[in-house]
Amino acid sequence: MIPGFEKKSVKFFWEEGVLPVMRLLFWDRRALKLPGMDKLFNSLEFFFKLAKVDFFRDNLPEFDAEKTETSWIPINKKIEGMDEVVLPEEILFRFIEKARHLVIVDWCACRMNCKCEKHSREVGCLMMGESALLIPEKSRKEVNVVAAKAHVRKAIQEGLVPVTGKFRVENDLFMIPDKGKLLTICFCCSCCCLTRFLRHIPTSRMNEMLRPGGTFH
Repeated sequence: MIPGFEKKSVKFFWEEGVLPVMRLLFWDRRALKLPGMDKLFNSLEFFFKLAKVDFFRDNLPEFDAEKTETSWIPINKKIEGMDEVVLPEEILFRFIEKARHLVIVDWCACRMNCKCEKHSREVGCLMMGESALLIPEKSRKEVNVVAAKAHVRKAIQEGLVPVTGKFRVENDLFMIPDKGKLLTICFCCSCCCLTRFLRHIPTSRMNEMLRPGGTFH
């Protein structure tokens, strides 16, 4: 047998056979209404608690600073190192204008699962990059730059905080293989967003994973 052939075959079967089926099944509004889905989603908090253990923090890709570089974009606040107040959309628009593919998810999985009553459940993530096209068409739409910018403005007007960057756990949630072709802009609320679980990650590792004002490697 050719060395590595079996491993490559399993990877191909997983990425091209299993994950596409799982995406079709789970990235569906009807799936979120199934009993226990809200508890399953919130159980992710226990996963983030693994970051407190050295072994998991050093070996799981979700806690790897090379795979997760993300930044909260302040709304109407001065960003350190800049002379003037920078509007959050101006920072995000730089990413949007450079992206080859722009995809808006039709709903926010966090707010849907948590049954958010404070913010719109219909304002979903804006995904950029080739891998964003793997999200099932029934749950997303590919848009142009103008529509993507309008979506950002709508989210900010809702009082949602943009979080942008490479967020490895997003690949897991969207069941998309991590090939370095996915950049996410999430629009978070304090009550439901998955990012609230990041508090379990030790500060030293968080400092490696967070970037100020939307700057990344």
